[in-house]
Amino acid sequence: MIIAIFTVVSLIYGVLGYLLLNNVIIGVVVFAMFEAILLLLIRPMVIEYMVKTRRRHECYQFVYSFIVSLSSLNSGEAAYFSALEGVTGEEKDITDSIAQYEAKEKLEYLANYFQQDYYKMFLSIYRIYEEQGGDILDLSSPLLTEVAEVEKVENQKDKVKMNNLIQFLSLWGLSALILVSIRFGLSMFYQELSNSVLYIILTLLYFILVIGSSIFFTMNMTGEKLKFEWRKMHVKKSK
Repeated sequence: MIIAIFTVVSLIYGVLGYLLLNNVIIGVVVFAMFEAILLLLIRPMVIEYMVKTRRRHECYQFVYSFIVSLSSLNSGEAAYFSALEGVTGEEKDITDSIAQYEAKEKLEYLANYFQQDYYKMFLSIYRIYEEQGGDILDLSSPLLTEVAEVEKVENQKDKVKMNNLIQFLSLWGLSALILVSIRFGLSMFYQELSNSVLYIILTLLYFILVIGSSIFFTMNMTGEKLKFEWRKMHVKKSK
């Protein structure tokens, strides 16, 4: 899905490059530049952000469901299976691979998958419960409060990021429409303008600015660093 979206965006800017400069080669170059940057630089950051966000939601659901289930079922194994009811995708693959372990071992193993800070606190509370007993809801009350607060705050941040993304896309989309309007609105002067070296340079700088700002915006929105996808592909092929 992401690849398809990025390809469409690249195609749009490739067509825009052709319209503004009336040169098929430049249009192809602009398309190739956008496609390469979007797929090799921006896509890995977006995927990493999406994975971390999904795992954060899964961790919240798992911890909350496990504790609530444990309070009524009084069985770590039963609470574990109850917390996993309805899981799909990567989480299901991970949990299926450790199905033969005991409940405590499964929870310890999932610390590699759920990387939220509060998950370690959850494990500590469960160990205390296993060793000393008691009311799991009383033991984990501060944790549940923290878990709910973390999820609430992160969800609010996600909404802000989505609003920023919409504004970012709208501004650059509007700038593209303005350029197209100028291109056809000044059609009488376009032939002379398209032969101007300064016009060509400024147009190419516009596309570079779009790409540069997209990289910078993605890094800030996702909190990820640049990752070169081609390196991973090369390693996989070498193996």
